[in-house]
Amino acid sequence: MLDPRIDPGLVGRTVENTIGAFALVKELYPDATLVIAGQGSREPQLRALASKHTGITFLGAIDQSQLPAVYAAADIFVNSSILDNQPVSILEAFAAGVPVVTTAPGDLRHMVRDGETGVLVPPGDPRAMAAAAATLFDQPERARRIAERARREAERHAWTAVRDDWMRAYGREAVTA
Repeated sequence: MLDPRIDPGLVGRTVENTIGAFALVKELYPDATLVIAGQGSREPQLRALASKHTGITFLGAIDQSQLPAVYAAADIFVNSSILDNQPVSILEAFAAGVPVVTTAPGDLRHMVRDGETGVLVPPGDPRAMAAAAATLFDQPERARRIAERARREAERHAWTAVRDDWMRAYGREAVTA
């Protein structure tokens, strides 16, 4: 069931929101680029929308071995989800030390703490997303601090950190390996 606080018109429009935010960022930072990773059924429509702007690249499906290079090339990770709980991509950005700007559907607001491990924006609001990204560009020291705290947060989600808790939850004896 869709969260009643979410406008049903936003469903399926998450990448469009990111592209809209990027267009606003591009006005402030003409050299900015946007890399969209992944693929889906809406890709033709998204490519058509993106063709109105310069600096947008579609990578398509990414092999896991390529992810470190993708994150290393990023200055900011943007997530416009309206339905999510704990996206691995945000944990990956945390682990890579990339500051995150995201919406906060589901339980995401507990994973990304606004101003501490990332910046939270309302869903479907490209202006807020662009403003948050611009703030991180304009305040690189703040972006660095957020990324450092997020990196520590990612360590809390590593298998070595959660293994014993999971074993206890399943009524098994913890392992030491």
